[in-house]
Amino acid sequence: MGSLIKLSVAFLTVKLLQLAIVALTPGRFDTSSQIIIDEVRLNYPKTAFSPVKNYVLLILDKFITWDSVYFNDLFVNAIKYEHQFVFCPSWWRLIKNLPWGNSSYYGKLALSMVISNACHYGSFVLLYKLTSRMFPSNFTSNNSRFLYLSSLMLIFSPAGIFLTTGYSESLCTFLSFATIYLREWSLTYVDFKQRNNKSVTFPVIYMLSGTILALNFTVRANAMLLGGLYVHDLYEFAIINHNITNSILAIVTGSQLLLSIITLNLHSYLLFCPGREWCNYKIPLLFSYAQHHYWNVGFLNYWTPNNIPNFLFALPTVIINIASIRYFVNELPRLKKMSSLILVNILLLLGGVFFWHVQILTRISSFLPLSYWYIAIVLTNDPNNRFAKISVYYMIIWNLVQSSLFAGFLPPA
Repeated sequence: MGSLIKLSVAFLTVKLLQLAIVALTPGRFDTSSQIIIDEVRLNYPKTAFSPVKNYVLLILDKFITWDSVYFNDLFVNAIKYEHQFVFCPSWWRLIKNLPWGNSSYYGKLALSMVISNACHYGSFVLLYKLTSRMFPSNFTSNNSRFLYLSSLMLIFSPAGIFLTTGYSESLCTFLSFATIYLREWSLTYVDFKQRNNKSVTFPVIYMLSGTILALNFTVRANAMLLGGLYVHDLYEFAIINHNITNSILAIVTGSQLLLSIITLNLHSYLLFCPGREWCNYKIPLLFSYAQHHYWNVGFLNYWTPNNIPNFLFALPTVIINIASIRYFVNELPRLKKMSSLILVNILLLLGGVFFWHVQILTRISSFLPLSYWYIAIVLTNDPNNRFAKISVYYMIIWNLVQSSLFAGFLPPA
């Protein structure tokens, strides 16, 4: 209980500092969203304006930036354009259909922020429990400190303001940790010194973890990478253990994600095709087409001189994740259950560095726990470790700087 209170105080402190910085940021570099704000204000009930409410609305205006422009529109309006299908439907449909917010632009924006912060809070509580399940109590010199620091690192996550505003990152992180937790709960590890050491003890819970992952894909597409957990399970169950029952469970559980992917793409195909360029592709996927056509996503497409600043923005997060992967690879003999998460983390880095807009790694990497665990382990065993301390200082400072950049409609996004 004491750790939860301290973590809650740290959480509230970070959020208040972020809001204060957003409120005090003087202006925007890009003023395009002002067109939307003026239109919303024009149609907003005049009775809503009072000195206090007007100041609150001015602060909310600062959150109408980058992808929030799309999300906030989808919270209150019907989806219109094919590029909007890049924003996976469950997050904005959740906010749209909840009975709070009066179906107004600002009401739904405020509601999305409340839900986002609630999910961030729930994520560090869930991470505390997940950490306790994933590691033996004697793994570090001080287990209670290790548990506390792991959750604290999530509060200081480089995702920063994106876990506070009405983005889908917080919900994705919560559902990702729920997926990992339920999967681990359902598994039994017999002896790490043996190759044939893992089996499914609770099949229903195991399949439920796959159901949550399938839902999570409809919140954020990067959650698809967690499908690697079940591919890895299938390899161990089928190739190493020769366990037919567990192999079938892995196929059925992982196939839920595949079904979610097929359903979303089939829906967009039936809605737009024929009549669009991508409809004639061998594999007609609107999501990948829109990412490439509208945002220039593709192998090395982002490797241009003008994107050097974005690579620099992402560099600290990339370095921390590489250090985390290296640490857990070295610990595999006694932490074999980390092997599947290492695989997912490697896929995330490869995608972020070579295919996507690299700066988004600062926010989407929040859905994987390896970096939080790594820093917490090092700080627990060696509080004076230079790399770990610099990493924490970076996360705290970046949280503050990023909040001002976001409010000013400046990169990274």
